[in-house]
Amino acid sequence: MIAKQKIEVGQSYEDYLIMRGKLYEKKRQEEQAKKDMEDLESKECTFKPVVLSSKRKGEGNESIASKQLNSASKWDELYHQAGRKQGKVDRDADEIEFERNHQEMRFAPEVHEINH
Repeated sequence: MIAKQKIEVGQSYEDYLIMRGKLYEKKRQEEQAKKDMEDLESKECTFKPVVLSSKRKGEGNESIASKQLNSASKWDELYHQAGRKQGKVDRDADEIEFERNHQEMRFAPEVHEINH
């Protein structure tokens, strides 16, 4: 913006330099105001997340093999859990409704004796 300013006809070089200086100062003040606002906003942020360190007590001595063993056992656990769930079949809505209202849905014919 500042570098694109041209000397106008009838304007002295001194006036041009003064105008560029004012534009530069204005831009600097705007940038400073923006920085001050960002600083103020960052001071107002009170959220400070608690980050746990990657090493807990006793974990620093674990070997890679033991970590792989733990992940393998977790995989096996999830695999077997999925197998058990596949054995269960979802019931249809009709079956569920029947179980809820089975007394009403039973066929019980009314028997009348006919006298001859």
